[in-house]
Amino acid sequence: MAQFRNDDGYCYLTGRLAHSDVITLWPSREQLISADTQCIDCSGLDYIDSAGVAMLTQLVVKHQYAQLTFKMLPLQTKKLIDLYDLQAFFPEEAQ
Repeated sequence: MAQFRNDDGYCYLTGRLAHSDVITLWPSREQLISADTQCIDCSGLDYIDSAGVAMLTQLVVKHQYAQLTFKMLPLQTKKLIDLYDLQAFFPEEAQ
């Protein structure tokens, strides 16, 4: 299951974010990303499926008042984002 660790404007994701994990995490989604988060670092994600992308989209929408960026999106995640035409929700942080 994915772990969300917030530290100094970053939210670090590790583990898996698949359908079964989303079901478990969904009730606590409001607390997964702190209000001061500016970037979601996905470098520690091992796996993400379409349900995981949907959950991340929901988290972005929740933080619409602040522009969230993403760091190190896995290739499979980028493919899902492109497939669902969600690029506007997933701006990448400059490396």
